[in-house]
Amino acid sequence: MIIDIYKPPDKHDPARFTKEMLFFSYIAHEVAEQENVNEYSVTRFTKIAANYVQDWVGVLGGLRNYLPYMGLKPNPYGMVAAIPKPMDKERARCIYEFKSFAKKNKLWDIREDGYYKQVVMLSDPNNLRDRLLKTDETTKFDLGFTEQQLEVAYFLSELYSKFKTSELNILASHRNKVNSKDCLRYAFRVWETNYQEIIPNLASPAMPLTSGDVRDMRDKILKMTVSCEQIELKTGYTFYGIQDVIGKLENISDQFVRYERATIKTMVAQIRKESQFSIGSASIDEQYLLNREYLYPITEALIYVFNMNSYGNLISERQKQVKYMREVLDRPTIIESDDNPVEIRCSEETIKILQNVGCFHQEADKRGGRLLIPFRKSDEKSPLGKRRDEFVDWVVTDGREERDAY
Repeated sequence: MIIDIYKPPDKHDPARFTKEMLFFSYIAHEVAEQENVNEYSVTRFTKIAANYVQDWVGVLGGLRNYLPYMGLKPNPYGMVAAIPKPMDKERARCIYEFKSFAKKNKLWDIREDGYYKQVVMLSDPNNLRDRLLKTDETTKFDLGFTEQQLEVAYFLSELYSKFKTSELNILASHRNKVNSKDCLRYAFRVWETNYQEIIPNLASPAMPLTSGDVRDMRDKILKMTVSCEQIELKTGYTFYGIQDVIGKLENISDQFVRYERATIKTMVAQIRKESQFSIGSASIDEQYLLNREYLYPITEALIYVFNMNSYGNLISERQKQVKYMREVLDRPTIIESDDNPVEIRCSEETIKILQNVGCFHQEADKRGGRLLIPFRKSDEKSPLGKRRDEFVDWVVTDGREERDAY
């Protein structure tokens, strides 16, 4: 069983946190070694972590009683691995957020280059391997790993090194129906959360908007474009993308020794069984069409209204989020429908456009059932009654690497 990252903070284990940080760092270092590099993107780092968590538990069965101390959480671009920090009352954190711990322990650091972030390895995998097999001389902490566990960790790192980041994302996020549904549901709720927050300011702000308000509104609209793009892409991943990754797993298995080939065979059989979506799966079809027929045209209308209100901070058609959204949603549909996308005429006055947006949003809400539920704010009661309902926007770089396959 994968750890529940939402357990009460006082139930978290500092020793398990330390062991996991060092053990996963060993896998991350071995991937870099296999690829003959000293660094790779934060996106790639998180996707390796998300796959390791699932493979160690689901395929290897928690080898020799070691279970990862990381769990899974969807983010705007797919599944990421999160690890609870002992006594942290806020939430589990994505693995890359523990930069200070990793740097202090000479594991890895994060180098920022403008918008992009690279994980830089600070150690040698052989050195890390020795640390995992011995008692730490400074702290007297016995990590307690076995040679067999490290051999399997090496195998996973060798396997992951053969996949592009976009493929690792598909494998982490769509290897089973639960992951696919969680990722799609998350994207819908991100869209709805931002919609609910910008509409009052676009329609009739209670007070004059500050430049900060305008920037915030602009950022929220751009997050809505990401959701539209990702819902479209994720649907394709559930139909086609995961099948391509399964095919690659089968094709590369001959590069491994016999017992490793048997593990890959088990992995392929499990993923094939648990990821069986096809066009005609009612829930996925409905989500795909809801996005195409309602969310996409509503988002385009909101971009137009925002720009027409002359805030001076325009959303350009060259903005990468807008460009990516239009790039994927202007393609021919992969699911036929008797309905056409709703039409919101941008030649009308903005007040009329917003009225139409409101009407179509109500239709989308009815059609989507419980898909369009906003995340609660930290001071609000969760509409689903669960702590995990609080929105955490774990944006990993800009997601471009995760969508290169399609």
